[in-house]
Amino acid sequence: MKKLLVGAFLFHSLFSYAQRNNDAAMFSDITQKVKNYYVDPGAYKKVDSLFQSESKKESFTQLNKKDLAAFLTQKLRTVTDDKHFFIKYLENYTPEKPINVKEREQSDNFHNSL
Repeated sequence: MKKLLVGAFLFHSLFSYAQRNNDAAMFSDITQKVKNYYVDPGAYKKVDSLFQSESKKESFTQLNKKDLAAFLTQKLRTVTDDKHFFIKYLENYTPEKPINVKEREQSDNFHNSL
């Protein structure tokens, strides 16, 4: 289940940052999410090393956003040996504003009082 959640977080991360054309921030965010949520506590080091080495090779510079997502998916699956990783680019993606805990509680309390 944690692997699935990491995939969702990575999915969200790519869209948020890809639209800003800020690869360094995107890679940093993905690495941090792997560190915080992935089942293997050392996997983030592999992911960070991957991003650093590929950035030095400038592997990402000539790729469009869709090809970058496919490239990152393949590299992440290889480095973590986990086929659950995926990144997909969606044109015109707008992330929803996350609901904070108080808003969630108010919403739940409202529905429970009916």
